Amino acid sequence: MACIFPRTKLATTSPLSSLLSSSTSATNRMKTTTPQTICRNICYRALSTTARHSTTSTAFARRLYLLPSNSFQARPRQVLSRFSTIPHLKMSDADYASFLDRANQDPNEGYAKSTGNKSKEFKAQDQGVEVPKAIQDVLKQDKVYVSDADEPFIGVALAWDEAGKGLPDEVEFAQLIEHSDAENAGVDLLDPVDWDSNGDYKDIIEAVRKAGKGNDVRVYQVPKGGVRTEYWLVTTDGKGKDAKLVGVKAFRCFPAFGPRLLVQADGLDQIGGTMGRRGDSDANIHDSPTPHIHIISLASGPDQHVGTGKSSPPLNWLRRPRALLQLTPSPQRAVVPSLETVRSILAAPAATNGTKKPTLVPVYRQISSDLITPSAAYLKVSAHHKDSDYSFLFESAATERIGRYSFVGAGPRKVLATGPGYGPECDPLPALEAELAQHVVAHVPGLQLPPMAGGAIGYVGYDCVRYFEPKTARPMKDVLKIPESLFMLFDTIVAFDRFYGVIKVITYLHVPEDASQLEAEYQKATQTIDDLVAVLNAPEIPIPEQKPIQLNQEYTSNVGQKGYEGHVTELKKHIVKGDIIQAVPSQRFARPTSLHPFNIYRHLRTVNPSPYLFYVNCKDFQIVGASPELLVKSEGGRVITHPIAGTVKRGKTPEEDQRLADELRSSLKDRAEHVMLVDLARNDVNRVGDPYTVRVDHLMVVEKFSHVQHLVSQVSGVLRPGQTRFDAFRSIFPAGTVSGAPKVRAMELIAELEKEKRGIYAGAVGYFGYGAVDEKGEEVEGAMDTCIALRTMLVKDGVAYLQAGGGIVFDSDEYDEWMETMNKLGANMQCITTAEELYYEQQQAASK
Repeated sequence: MACIFPRTKLATTSPLSSLLSSSTSATNRMKTTTPQTICRNICYRALSTTARHSTTSTAFARRLYLLPSNSFQARPRQVLSRFSTIPHLKMSDADYASFLDRANQDPNEGYAKSTGNKSKEFKAQDQGVEVPKAIQDVLKQDKVYVSDADEPFIGVALAWDEAGKGLPDEVEFAQLIEHSDAENAGVDLLDPVDWDSNGDYKDIIEAVRKAGKGNDVRVYQVPKGGVRTEYWLVTTDGKGKDAKLVGVKAFRCFPAFGPRLLVQADGLDQIGGTMGRRGDSDANIHDSPTPHIHIISLASGPDQHVGTGKSSPPLNWLRRPRALLQLTPSPQRAVVPSLETVRSILAAPAATNGTKKPTLVPVYRQISSDLITPSAAYLKVSAHHKDSDYSFLFESAATERIGRYSFVGAGPRKVLATGPGYGPECDPLPALEAELAQHVVAHVPGLQLPPMAGGAIGYVGYDCVRYFEPKTARPMKDVLKIPESLFMLFDTIVAFDRFYGVIKVITYLHVPEDASQLEAEYQKATQTIDDLVAVLNAPEIPIPEQKPIQLNQEYTSNVGQKGYEGHVTELKKHIVKGDIIQAVPSQRFARPTSLHPFNIYRHLRTVNPSPYLFYVNCKDFQIVGASPELLVKSEGGRVITHPIAGTVKRGKTPEEDQRLADELRSSLKDRAEHVMLVDLARNDVNRVGDPYTVRVDHLMVVEKFSHVQHLVSQVSGVLRPGQTRFDAFRSIFPAGTVSGAPKVRAMELIAELEKEKRGIYAGAVGYFGYGAVDEKGEEVEGAMDTCIALRTMLVKDGVAYLQAGGGIVFDSDEYDEWMETMNKLGANMQCITTAEELYYEQQQAASK
């Protein structure tokens, strides 16, 4: 695309009130819908959220301008912060001339001038905070970067007196940008990879990373009311007291149209470095059933005069986010990348000059997910792999909204298990690390895969802690008799992307040593994809056979109420002695059931939607879970953990729900327990992270789940050189929220009281992805995402096992602690009971 960013510098202080005061109504602003007025109607946002400039003139400036913006007080206790932006300005020629006059008269605004064919240019003096050159350079390239709302990116720089400590949390950021209600702004923290899933803004992200000098890069999602959202991609440009937040800002505007509505822009092409109409023909945008969509810049060409009085016909313009236009047309039928592209990838410097040569190349095919659900896909894919009894389904539902991705896999190429009767009794991570290290994924330019696209999927049981911390080892009774850890190695994954309404069937091409065999390997990979696509598109769904249901079977606790309350009393004695500050004992319930394990999962996902939903078939037993808590996640060298401590039930009415949440926030016992566990998590991250990057991203936020509300915090840090995701896992596992503080002594006491292996409960379920090489040939560690096995059921031999615990502190009440475990088990207990009633009624109706 054409460059419409001028080569200008930044200023930071200027009264814009006079410039912004000449506005007209939104009705007049939208009367004309030519390409020029569409471009002109892109909002210019000053720092003042109420001040916007508008115009009805069809003549408009044909450039983006670096404009000074007003200073603001970011937080009451902070020094004056300054803010530099590169906004897209809409103004008439008269308005612009007036602006030039004011700019030339005011030295604080720099100077302005007109040059060549009547184009305008503005330059401001360097003052205060300045957007880094790396970001300015990428915004001035020979293409236009627009957000999903078709608005240009804005370079930003914010002075913040705590920037040297890292990025602000959500509330701090809302305060920093002067949100009117920072505490309830609803700011979300996103990973740049998730934000730019299509890879549209890769070079902008890299420019921000460069400006950040290796510091963490994050995206702050700021709701602005209605359908409008701001996205701030920022980092810190140093670690000292003079560091500041720098990056870009973008916008998103979602319309009220269905996700499958398509548009096409015809009659536009590039003229002399800008976008204009082809000849004298009118621009034409119309509904289209085809996937051919042109992304266009609606600025006029240098030889075309706008505002000549000639009226243009209105456009049938459906305002769609750009990424949606690119990805949601008709199903993609071709496998990507092509064989020729694979050959060029393997011949590229990134593949030949690096320390490690790629052994895997990802290839995929994309189809529509209109008529296919993740559950149906799982049943189809697992039935397709009849020779394997190992499979999985991972889904995600955030606290009160649907998560983006779901993943399905069956028929792993290898299974790694440890523990008595299944494999060596040892730390399971070295073998897993060695297995994954045998494979390196090639860099495919422009290819953006989901966060999980293959690798190891499985669990690490709680009892593996005895290998990480030998002092905790005690003789334990093995009631469940399952592996201490189990991982399945997958090269083929089915990934649902709800945002774009598509399914990606992904497999890895194994690079042969003999280059002449590459085509055969490519055909093998494409055949694997084609077979799975055919399976997914098949109308038949192999519903699992459900045995006759027996109702009203009882739950049996391994310790009972008196036993659990006795554990609480004993641990409180150790707290008084000073042995520990907190500990988390648990109890396990056993419940006979004839429900098919997958039918339990199908019901669980409806009654207890959670951030981590999973069904893992491990041949002799199944794991069914709806965990609310991230254990540890590592991506791009950044480690994140989410301590959860403090629980209260959901209210029957919104008013009661809010009252209970307020009581949870103000509970001294819950707050004390939570702060201790946050400090423990911070210590765990600090053991492997750069101390200057370890921070509490947010503290004690109430998150609402189907049956309970929790206090949730986030702790993060960047791995030190020489530390890996496996080191981070060992450091954080098990979470303090399921063990206690100090962690080692608490685990010793728990083992002495419980005397039985916990199995999967309080362990970790998740995945470790393959490592890769980047475009420079440098090796990049694979992703890791694991949750704590809470609200998780183990189904084996017709019995469902459920387990829950609670944090014990000095003033804990024995009965209240027992009731807390019952509240936590409530969703899973209700799941089994109501599912049995549902299938019983179906069987009774069928028998009649």
